Amino acid sequence: MSAAKFSNRLRPVLYSSALVLAASLAMPSAMAQVSTTGSVTSITNTPAGITQNVNTLSTVGFAAPGTVTVTSTGTVLNIFDGANPDASLRIGSDLGDGRLVVNNSAVLNVTATSPGSDDALLFISNSGSSAVTSQAGTVILGDDPTTGTVESTGFLAITSGNDDAILSVGRTGSGILDVNNSSIRVEATGPGPSDSALFEIGGSSTIATAASQGTVTATTSNIQVISTGGGASVVSVGRGTDTVTNNNPATAPENTLLIEGNSIFNVNATGTGTASFNVARDGTRGTATVTGISTLNVDDLVQIGRDGGFGTMNVQDNALVNNFSAGGLNETRVGMDGGTGTLNITGNGVYNTDDVNIGLNAGSAGTLNISGGGLLNVADTIGAGVDAGGTGTVNIGDNPATGPVETGGTANAHSAFFGLNENGSGTLNISGAGSSLNLSGIAPSPTVPGASDGAFFVVGNRGTGVANITNGAVVEIAPGAPIAGGANGGMRIGGSRLNPTGTGDGTVNVDGVGSSIIFSNINGQPGHTTIGRDGTGVLNITNGGTVDAAVQDVSAVGRKTGGSGTVMIDGAGSSWNAGNAVFMGLDVTLGAGAGVITGQGGTATVTIQNDGFMKANQIILGQNADLNVDSGGLLIVDSTNTGGLVTASVRVNSPASMNVTNGGSAVIESATQTAILHAGVGAGEAGTINVNTGGSATVRSTGPGNALLNIGTTGGTGTLNIESGGSVTVEASGTAAALLRIGRDAGSSGTLNMTSGSLTIHGTGNNASSVLDFGRDGGTGNGVITDSTITVINDNLGTATSSVNVGRDGGTGDVTMNNSSLTVEDFLSVGRNGNGTLTLENGSTATNTGATGLTRVGREGGTGTLNVVGGSTLAANNFQVGRDAGSTGTANVNGSGSQINVTDTVIVGRDAASNGTLNIGDNPSTGAVETGGTVTAHSTFIGLNENSTGTVNVTGGSMALVGLAPSTTVPGAQDGATLSVGSRGTATLNIADNGVVIVAPGTPVAGGLNGGMTIGGSRSNPIGTGNGTVNVDGTGVLAFSSASGQAGFTQVGRDGTGVLNITNGGLVDGSTQLTAAIGRKVGGDGTVNVTGTGSTWRAGAQISLGLDVAVGSNVVSGPGGTGRLNVANGGQVFANDIVNGATGTISGGGGTITANIQNQGTIGPGNSPGLMQVFGNVNLQAGSTVALELGGLVVDTGYDRLDVADAESTGTVEGNADIAAGSIFDIDFFGGFVAGLGDTFDVLVADDITVVDLGAVVFDFSGALLGTGLAWNTAIVAFDGVREALRLTVVSDEVAVPEPGAILILLAGLVGLLIIRRQT
Repeated sequence: MSAAKFSNRLRPVLYSSALVLAASLAMPSAMAQVSTTGSVTSITNTPAGITQNVNTLSTVGFAAPGTVTVTSTGTVLNIFDGANPDASLRIGSDLGDGRLVVNNSAVLNVTATSPGSDDALLFISNSGSSAVTSQAGTVILGDDPTTGTVESTGFLAITSGNDDAILSVGRTGSGILDVNNSSIRVEATGPGPSDSALFEIGGSSTIATAASQGTVTATTSNIQVISTGGGASVVSVGRGTDTVTNNNPATAPENTLLIEGNSIFNVNATGTGTASFNVARDGTRGTATVTGISTLNVDDLVQIGRDGGFGTMNVQDNALVNNFSAGGLNETRVGMDGGTGTLNITGNGVYNTDDVNIGLNAGSAGTLNISGGGLLNVADTIGAGVDAGGTGTVNIGDNPATGPVETGGTANAHSAFFGLNENGSGTLNISGAGSSLNLSGIAPSPTVPGASDGAFFVVGNRGTGVANITNGAVVEIAPGAPIAGGANGGMRIGGSRLNPTGTGDGTVNVDGVGSSIIFSNINGQPGHTTIGRDGTGVLNITNGGTVDAAVQDVSAVGRKTGGSGTVMIDGAGSSWNAGNAVFMGLDVTLGAGAGVITGQGGTATVTIQNDGFMKANQIILGQNADLNVDSGGLLIVDSTNTGGLVTASVRVNSPASMNVTNGGSAVIESATQTAILHAGVGAGEAGTINVNTGGSATVRSTGPGNALLNIGTTGGTGTLNIESGGSVTVEASGTAAALLRIGRDAGSSGTLNMTSGSLTIHGTGNNASSVLDFGRDGGTGNGVITDSTITVINDNLGTATSSVNVGRDGGTGDVTMNNSSLTVEDFLSVGRNGNGTLTLENGSTATNTGATGLTRVGREGGTGTLNVVGGSTLAANNFQVGRDAGSTGTANVNGSGSQINVTDTVIVGRDAASNGTLNIGDNPSTGAVETGGTVTAHSTFIGLNENSTGTVNVTGGSMALVGLAPSTTVPGAQDGATLSVGSRGTATLNIADNGVVIVAPGTPVAGGLNGGMTIGGSRSNPIGTGNGTVNVDGTGVLAFSSASGQAGFTQVGRDGTGVLNITNGGLVDGSTQLTAAIGRKVGGDGTVNVTGTGSTWRAGAQISLGLDVAVGSNVVSGPGGTGRLNVANGGQVFANDIVNGATGTISGGGGTITANIQNQGTIGPGNSPGLMQVFGNVNLQAGSTVALELGGLVVDTGYDRLDVADAESTGTVEGNADIAAGSIFDIDFFGGFVAGLGDTFDVLVADDITVVDLGAVVFDFSGALLGTGLAWNTAIVAFDGVREALRLTVVSDEVAVPEPGAILILLAGLVGLLIIRRQT
């Protein structure tokens, strides 16, 4: 701020020395006179028209009353040096009472012109001894109120050419100077530094007493105190000696100067000296009042309350004070050197200066009050509490110390410092609408020669500072751009830019509606805000107060090591718009290139509560920083302050925390850039975000940039706690994604803790995907979710998808959900090219049933584990365990009520080199025995594609595959439910320990595929490479139901290798199925083993072995692969029919088959040896084989038997064995046994045996050769009186006469037939 700013309030200096000169030369009138009464020395009565010259010491009222009146135009009294060393006039001296009146255009000159050191002196109340204190003096210029008439102007000039010119009022006693419409000039022209012009009111620099008291009133007058040579020009209202404080300020007389009625008072030093205006020096009391459109002009210094004095200066009622001159010191000091000073600017008074310092040094106390339209203009700096021990207070508007409420005031300055230096204490109270402190522009730098600094508002620089901005008051800061290396301006609370180890303690309180701090860039740059630079800084914004720094680039809270910054934003309407970037607990560059972090800083806390509001573009939290949004507080971080050019972000670093609690709300939002919230960014950094007790945090993008929440990234450690009703939302409504990453990048670690909280990730815009990652790109992400909800959704616009990934792209993720819910519409991946574990426990739910609804455990080479326990539920459209090459997935579902519910398909082991395991019920890897757990789906594929590996263990749990689903091969059709084990990969399904698998396929629609079970082979690939095994053991159950319309089929070894083992009492119930095919397609290899007491297969309409049959109709279209059915040791098989093709084998001993068997292949009764029981009919067709082993003479234990009996439960007559011509019985010895003469073996027993020509039946005894002279005899014989048997008997070769047809057939068989031998 330059002097030009004040020019509109400057008034012309009307007084000139020419006035005195003109008066001294005026023609004398007839009425001119000098009259004396009483005790008067050297001055005589002079008639009119006379100039009286006195060159000796003159007194008026020496030791007695005396009066001198100089009146009328042309009357001149000259007191000058001559014989006397000084030109001296004393009014009231040595116990006297003196009175001097100069009026009616008369002139009094006190002039010292001798070449020596002669003073020009006018003492009003003076004694040569400080012990003499009772004298009194009065000087009246102009109207004398005692006369009863109105007199005109008086002129007084005190001039010294070689020493001091002194006007002293109340030097040792009581002095009065009353100036009415008159002029005074006190001038020193001498070249020496001690040749000063002095106007002293109450005491003096050489002598003062306790009774020294001066009173000066200037009304419509002109007074000038001027030094034109080498000395000073000094006005003192209350003056003691330089070495002794003579008065106790508490009881000292009050010295007063009243400048009123459009008066002009000038204090000038035009030579080399200094001009100063002092109110109360050296222990005195003094009051100076400038009022009534009057003007006080002081070139250099105004000092109020100095050296122990108590001083008050009032500028009021449109008065003007100008304290500046070209090249002058231009400084106002209020309270210095142990003094107490008060400056009041009221009633539209104006005060102009370059600098104001209030409470300069030890023991000093200064107060500046600006109210009632008062205006203070300071070209440079306001300082309060400047040096150690100084206390300064600035009150603008209402003064809280007075009691009454004052109206507004204004202070304009370049900068303001409150608590400037160590142990200084400065306070700003600015209160009331219309009160303002305006800091603007640039000014010469005090530290960099030739540079200019921007405007500063500093509270607690190195001392203690407090600023209270209340009741609608405003502080406006418009720093401007620094020049030539000058410092950037702005606001600093607590700490010094010049002292890296500052001790400043600053507090700024902005309280009440309309109260505000406003930053402006109208001067080219808005500066910066620092709260706790290297000291302690506190900014409180309360009850509707505001701080608007929208145009600023950088705000720093707790900037330097050792600094402590606190911001409190409290109450509805309270707000801090912090501009671009807020750095908390970080050392950051300011000025050119601002915002570069150079290291950790101090401690920082920002709290927004009770509906308070904060806004910034970016917030970065460093060491020991806490950002709290509490009790309805609102934090908005967006890019609008920079016109959308900067990313909206909050970064929480170590060990820092952001806390959003008690209904507080934090919103990070951008319409043009990415919106980011980070916690723990960078190696070694750690950050925590707490959102609880109804608090909410939102990261939102409405434009092309992502909405991104990172917890632990680029090597940092981050924690997000959402508790007690807290909620976090990541939302993208533009064209980018909504992303939450917990532990991203190598070396990073992130944790999400939720207790009774909610988390939503929502893509609402076109192509706006939503993603939640735990452990990504080499990072580690953990989640502990209790009594909470997580929702990851999108509006399915364009290519948008939603996904949750636990362990992604080399990361490690571990998430536990306890009585919580997770909703993700499209993709839930556990171990996606990483290592992930997701546990749902204690009633938790995970819902993945959106547009895609695909859950994958172990994907893209990752390792994933999913645990669904404790009554929890996973719902998905599709569920895959072990998806891509190199992936390993494990899913465990156990515990009462625990469920995985899949709308469409479960795949366990999907792609080449993938490995998937699904444990339902007991998890064999834990060592403990778990029960319960259910999986429901439309279909399940285990080992889907080539070289995949899948295992499903249903032990103590259940799986249900039900109904129809859209066909994957026929557009518009619907397929029945399918259980595929080893489609083209390697697969195992284990059902045990009360485990239950139910398949209820339903009737396919519009050409869809039939459902059912395929073990080994692909229903869509006739050249399958699958290898599948199903083990149903003990209390395990595999059941097929027609409840949905059709029970489907069973294929074992369709075009791959399939094995169905039903053991130890296991049950496979396909009683409502139409087709069971074992080794259905060429190249297929199927085996069904039903062994152990109670082991049961209820196969329904038909079992086909080694035949390509049509599913449902069982129409044979050609030969199939290899089929085996082994029923042994108490195993049971039930079917309507069994068709054993040429490549099929039915074997076993100790088991029962309830079915009608058409044998085109091989039946091998026995179990080396054993008894095969068939309840039904057996048709041994031409070319079929019955393979029998003989190892003893007792059936079952010694040799094999096929027993065919009536199944009474069917209600039809059965138990018939039809032996067709060309059928083969292959007889082998085993175990070293050789039959002897007379041995008999009933190898086929039936209720009825039908054979057209037994001789046409082939009996292959090549494996049962007898000794010499012995032969085999075959016959149908009666058995048990009601049944028949095919009996083999060893006879003498003379007795055995086979029928010719049998011999021919035997020879032909030995030469040309391939004999199918039963392999034991």
